[in-house]
Amino acid sequence: MDFIAFLSESKNIDWWQQRDVVCGTGSVYPLLFFSFFLERCKNHSIGPVQILDLSEVPCDVASAQLATSFLGVRTSYWLKNITELDTKKRAYWHSYIQQYHGPNCLLLFSEKSFDQKTEKIVEFTVPEYLDMTSAAPVLNALVPNETKRCSVALRTVFKKRRKIMLDELCQLARYIIVSGSELDQFLTDWLDVIIIPESSLFDLSKYLFARNQEDFFQEWSVVGPRYGELFWIAYWAEIFWRAYNFSRLSSLGLHDQAKKFAVRLPFNFIQGGWRRISLNELKEALHYVYMLDADIKNGSQGMSFLNVLYLKFFLRQFDDKIVS
Repeated sequence: MDFIAFLSESKNIDWWQQRDVVCGTGSVYPLLFFSFFLERCKNHSIGPVQILDLSEVPCDVASAQLATSFLGVRTSYWLKNITELDTKKRAYWHSYIQQYHGPNCLLLFSEKSFDQKTEKIVEFTVPEYLDMTSAAPVLNALVPNETKRCSVALRTVFKKRRKIMLDELCQLARYIIVSGSELDQFLTDWLDVIIIPESSLFDLSKYLFARNQEDFFQEWSVVGPRYGELFWIAYWAEIFWRAYNFSRLSSLGLHDQAKKFAVRLPFNFIQGGWRRISLNELKEALHYVYMLDADIKNGSQGMSFLNVLYLKFFLRQFDDKIVS
């Protein structure tokens, strides 16, 4: 099912009564969107939703709970962390869900689509990015009865961005709700803090892949301190991951598949710059970012190590072996 159609139809409680499984599918799990989604289910559609963490509850216990209703009352369950399970458990739950016929309603996110779909099992595709046309009905669904204020916010955002991530849109929705009559002032003072201008992100990655140290660090000195280290870890992890896959597929001549990874990559890289950076270098840079993420979670200060990441890339120190 189309994402926007799902948002529209799922407002109707009768729609839910006809579903046993409702599953969002996509390549990236949008945490903020599903927080919004479950809140809306609770307040406007199906009532309270019980959280069932499949990474903590044994399969047999969870299966028995889902197969039982209390006095015939239908319960909605959010199946948490299914994507974090090992291969065997994930296969078990995928099979179980595909054959599920009540008595309750199961809600979940899965990177893998179901093989068979029925009226009782509904899948909707969760987009990673939205342009202005597709973002408008989504934001209006997130912030109902505020069409004019949503339109003002979107026009401001898309003066600086071509696309916006779904979770960024959800974050914007939260601020629209709390800003009240001060929306215009809020957008002037805080929008660039909440949603980093796309031009700045493209400039950073463009200068990095072109090994233009002077312009890179000049831009970094302005943009870097505005956002936390976790934001930058997530950003560079995505950029190196996309760059690696784009380069790998392009080198194999699979250009149509490579285009799927081109979003957020700088134009100079896509147009041929990828040939000047080895696959191994991109892979080891990504490995280093993952190491930084682990170190930060264990209490290290990440901003100084980000500067080390940049210097190692400029000096081609990722070309030889995994950095330790």
